[in-house]
Amino acid sequence: MPEIATLEYQVSFPADFSGPSEFEWESKGYLPNVTVAFSDGRSVRLFFYDVVRAGQQVEVTGALVEPNLILVRNIDRPSILAAIREAFEQGYFAESHR
Repeated sequence: MPEIATLEYQVSFPADFSGPSEFEWESKGYLPNVTVAFSDGRSVRLFFYDVVRAGQQVEVTGALVEPNLILVRNIDRPSILAAIREAFEQGYFAESHR
């Protein structure tokens, strides 16, 4: 029987998303440039919005368009990591989605 490779991933947050600046990003309601690197060499950059900020953006501009956008309840590490895990488990990062 052939061996099935298990795809793993590592999440990298922007350099300015640490310590007190995490609260600043949470207050802004968005976080760009979160990178997910996969064991097969691929990587993807994600953009996170919280639902309140996303709604405000739509009210102002009529739309919210960002590549690889994921909505979360809060802009914090636990929420972002949980969303990435959910997307991974649902197959969002599979080759067919690229």
